[in-house]
Order: sequence, then structure tokens, then C-alpha cells
Amino acid sequence: MNTAEPLQEQEETVMPQGHDDNKDKPIPHLDKIIINDVMDRLGKPKNLSFVTAANLWSNRWRVNVWTQVDVETECGFSKGYRIPHSYFLHYDTELSKITHSDPKIEKLY
Repeated sequence: MNTAEPLQEQEETVMPQGHDDNKDKPIPHLDKIIINDVMDRLGKPKNLSFVTAANLWSNRWRVNVWTQVDVETECGFSKGYRIPHSYFLHYDTELSKITHSDPKIEKLY
């Protein structure tokens, strides 16, 4: 008596002609590359604390520039943070550059 289950066909992944598998591979430290590019364009704000970059999908990035500020509380002053600059941008890995930014990154410092 044969109790083996029938073999299931496996789907074959077919890439379109001209598809480059290396194009979709992550680039090491791309977040740092993007942060450096943004800061070169923007300049360094007073009281800069840190900059974050997150890849949301398909090289669409959110970059936030955080600064430290003094916040007045009932007990006196405390350190706080704010985001004076935030950008939604596209980074083209083939061209190795930012191709779109909203808002536009302008030299302010």
C-alpha cells in the first residue's frame, strides 16, 4: 500500500529579460551614504544631535534631522529634541544619488 503524498509542482520564478539580480541586493551602509549626502546639501544645523534614515520601500527613504533644544518645564530647563528638517526622498542606486526629495534639500547652514 502506497501512502506517499503526490508530488506538488513547484512554481518556477522567471525574471524578465535583462533583469539584474545584483540591482536588488542591498548596498552596505546605504543609510550612512544618504545621510552624508543630505547633510552635505543642507549643512550642519546648530545643536545637531543626530540624523536618521529609514528605507520605507524600493529606495524611498525618510530622513529626519534631529536637534537638541532646551525645554522649559515646571522644574526648570530640560534637554529635548525636535526635527527641524524631514525629507521623503528617492535614492537611485544605479546613479548613486538622490533623484527626488520632498521638500527639496536646500543649503541652509
